[in-house]
Amino acid sequence: MKTKETLSTSSNNSTKTNKLTTYERFVIPTNKDLQAIQAYSRVANTDDSTKTWMNLFNSYREAANFTNPLELLDDTTLQEQLCQFFCGVRKSGKKEYAPSSLHVGFAAIARGLSDIFYPNRIINIHDKHKWKRLHEIFDGRIKQIQDNQDTSCKKTDALEMCEIKTILDSPNIQTDTPKGLTYRVWFWLTLLCNLRGGDPKRLKNSWIVLNEDHSIEVNIPREKNNAGGAKNPYNSGQHNYIPPDLPNNYSPVADILLYQSKRPKNCKTSEFFLKINTPREIYHGNWFSDLKLGKNSHDNMLKNIVADCKIDANGRNLVNHSMRSTGISLWMLLGISHAEQMDITGHRTLAGISAYSTSTAQQRKKNVSLLIPQKRNADDLNEECLTKNFSNKKQNPLRENTSGNQGFIPASQLLRYDQLEIQSLEQDHKIPQDSSKLPIINIENINIQNCNNVKVEVIVKPFE
Repeated sequence: MKTKETLSTSSNNSTKTNKLTTYERFVIPTNKDLQAIQAYSRVANTDDSTKTWMNLFNSYREAANFTNPLELLDDTTLQEQLCQFFCGVRKSGKKEYAPSSLHVGFAAIARGLSDIFYPNRIINIHDKHKWKRLHEIFDGRIKQIQDNQDTSCKKTDALEMCEIKTILDSPNIQTDTPKGLTYRVWFWLTLLCNLRGGDPKRLKNSWIVLNEDHSIEVNIPREKNNAGGAKNPYNSGQHNYIPPDLPNNYSPVADILLYQSKRPKNCKTSEFFLKINTPREIYHGNWFSDLKLGKNSHDNMLKNIVADCKIDANGRNLVNHSMRSTGISLWMLLGISHAEQMDITGHRTLAGISAYSTSTAQQRKKNVSLLIPQKRNADDLNEECLTKNFSNKKQNPLRENTSGNQGFIPASQLLRYDQLEIQSLEQDHKIPQDSSKLPIINIENINIQNCNNVKVEVIVKPFE
């Protein structure tokens, strides 16, 4: 068996592959290689959040004259400082943080402290038993904010189908300019592939493939809720499909292929969306530069589209994530099952996708209006009362006892029941009848004291 020294010095059998030293079937990584692989497991947004909240915590410690270095604090002192921080932290202008923001901050500081004290100490402030006082104060602080301010969650609003058509028909979202083409292709991809708000930023050109049937396949290797790694080694990514263009329909496939054809020759930028070139370069036919589209352009994409297309966004929260809400809301109206929706959206639970399955403001108003009864005039009320009264008496008319004798009922009342029954039958069977030819029958009230042997017959003879 060869020793480690032999492996590292046997140059005849070792080769360089992908900047890693290999020997036969093994790879011998350096410390730099290990650091690069370790960094690959990190999530950039998570690291940014951790850095932001740890800087905020350190600024608070400085303002509160906590002079001892953070690394030298014992658990009791650290817990007391954290309790004071979460009670005293405010946004600029001394405004309260939203409960959800404080929850994010708690998790971020937990990660930051774990990194600082590792490997000398294990600090896990998520432990409710060891850090009981911190959790009780943090829970009370959240409840205090919830009771004293409006904490309603402002969800993203969806677009209506008519608004989608307005955007696609707008002269500002056509394919004859770099800006219009960028807007249009971004709109197609986020709507048809149900992308999350940050997905277009990291979308690669190589992830968009044209199939033989002229459909487009968009493959996203890892997603926000399905990041792969050791927790999910079988992750194969998300695969979305855009069907081939049809005659007399809008043409998303043609628009996307046109955008790809406008990429610079020998483009080195791997991102799909590119920065729009200068007017001079555009004049010479070079629409896009070899640089990725900027963060600000991405973050305000739908807001700019809505403004350019003059969509009424008053009181509505229309942001990039609204495109995801739009697709799910429209699928819900079309009767698409949750299972089929989850296959496209990438949600892993029904609770996740149900949060998006909300109707638009116009639909909610219409649904609520169904609960408001219409006013009825006096004739409608009298007719309803008469019909209801007749229905009750018809079940057993002999229960009426107007003279105090059981079984007594005026003959004229019996005739009224028969007339109402005839009218009801005529309405049910739609019997045509000219009411002007019907005679008016007046029958005097007949008082009968003993009804045991009385038989009343009403004979209706035909008349001209």
